[in-house]
Amino acid sequence: MSFETDIRDAALETLTELGTTATLRRIARVYNPATGIAAETPTDHAVVASPPAPLSVGPRRETTVAEATCYAFLAAKDAPTTPQLFDTLTIAGLVLRVVDVKTYYGGASIACWQLFLGA
Repeated sequence: MSFETDIRDAALETLTELGTTATLRRIARVYNPATGIAAETPTDHAVVASPPAPLSVGPRRETTVAEATCYAFLAAKDAPTTPQLFDTLTIAGLVLRVVDVKTYYGGASIACWQLFLGA
């Protein structure tokens, strides 16, 4: 075991114990110039996430975070995809839009992501 592996395992173990299974949805859009319409294809991924927590009032990390009302953590180990802006996270019946993603590392490996979420 290395430090990196230990951190990734600890993040997954903690989020599995305290969090819940959620759905991360990404919508691929392909523009059809003949019709002028973009076709949308959603892809859902089961992920392990913490319950959403409200953002406290204070300075924001980026301008996009100003749109966020809460945040959640996602385990990186065994994650089926990397979260991106404009994905949605469905957790505990709430559908929230990803407005920013902060990555936390354990050495050179990603341990978890912090998703800033908005309505």
